[in-house]
Amino acid sequence: MITYVETTSPAIAYDLDEFKSFAMIPDSDFDAQKLPLHLKQATAEIEEISYHLTTTRTIEALLDNFPVSGVIELERFPLVSVASVTYYDEDGSEQTLNASKYHVDTDSTPGRVVLKFSEVWPKIETGRPNAVKITFEAGYGATESDVPDRVKHAIYCLARDRFQRLPMIDQDTREQIDSIRWRFVYG
Repeated sequence: MITYVETTSPAIAYDLDEFKSFAMIPDSDFDAQKLPLHLKQATAEIEEISYHLTTTRTIEALLDNFPVSGVIELERFPLVSVASVTYYDEDGSEQTLNASKYHVDTDSTPGRVVLKFSEVWPKIETGRPNAVKITFEAGYGATESDVPDRVKHAIYCLARDRFQRLPMIDQDTREQIDSIRWRFVYG
């Protein structure tokens, strides 16, 4: 099992004016101020479902041990680069694996760290959780203009659907939902 931890925040993956045009939302619509929230929620949901990160960010993949297969699949797409592979050796000291020992495959989905032929993974501290950490970058690019149209379209469709359903809910329920969403997105 691999645990993924984002160490940088994502950039905005949408263009608000483009979305308003797509969803045919007039500028005068009183709920238009809530559009960024709908777009952020839709973006997070698309990323969670697909593992495709809209904008590039740094991720840490944590593993309890090195795989016997010699291949570590990084399920956050697309893989841009691997900065480091670190591990805790048998003595409990953190070490960095020399990059000459493995290949980084950014062309495959998922991207992979592949142990080179005739190399072996180093021995790690027995029983230590998260003994192996791979720090990598994944995502389509630094700005919303780097996000593929098909991904933006999915975000826009989901956000439009949510936005257009809001008028069917009474105002009290709507405020409760917005409050819950606000706390979920912003903490």
